[in-house]
Amino acid sequence: MTRMVSQVIGRALLAAVLLGAGAARADGYLESRRQLSTLLSVTWEAAFPQGAARDFVDKTSFRGGQLELGFGVASRLALGVSASWNWLAQNRAMGSLDLPDGTISGPAYRRAQLIGALATGHWYLRGGAVQPYLGVGLGGGWHGTHVAVANVIRTASGWHWAGEPRVGVLLAVRPGLAVNLQARYALTTARLGDAKDARWIAVDVGLAVY
Repeated sequence: MTRMVSQVIGRALLAAVLLGAGAARADGYLESRRQLSTLLSVTWEAAFPQGAARDFVDKTSFRGGQLELGFGVASRLALGVSASWNWLAQNRAMGSLDLPDGTISGPAYRRAQLIGALATGHWYLRGGAVQPYLGVGLGGGWHGTHVAVANVIRTASGWHWAGEPRVGVLLAVRPGLAVNLQARYALTTARLGDAKDARWIAVDVGLAVY
């Protein structure tokens, strides 16, 4: 019973948020200088390691997401913040690990978790039902790695700086609700194993309310 009540309340709150957002905006996001609004976007994310990051994990990750909050400051321009999470993982039948007294080989697996927090800016190129945009994000984050070969495990973690150019499009589903498609090229100072300055391409898809 408690679970059913929680589900009903959750759905009612979601419906209220969506209906409220729709009533507040009858056109595209930031289409009018007189009605600047806030945008909340939640997306699922796929990450494609690039450059040196592929030496640690070269497998595409489908375990990630982004939460973004944007505030309209002028027609077509929004400033805000975003938080992202990615989980990279790869298993290999055979790998090696250098030790102080030699090298060990055996079944290997690698894991990396990356969390980012960035200040963002987005410029919407047009109004209407289809709104392409360009953006940039600057900030930093935390990363942690887990490497295992046979029965030997090594872990590491640290903080890093990050910056990323962005391109995307809002596809209106109804007033105040849109599908958000976005691609980002993440440039970081994160170290994953022996790979420095990890980079990856992130592709996001989700919903935005405004």
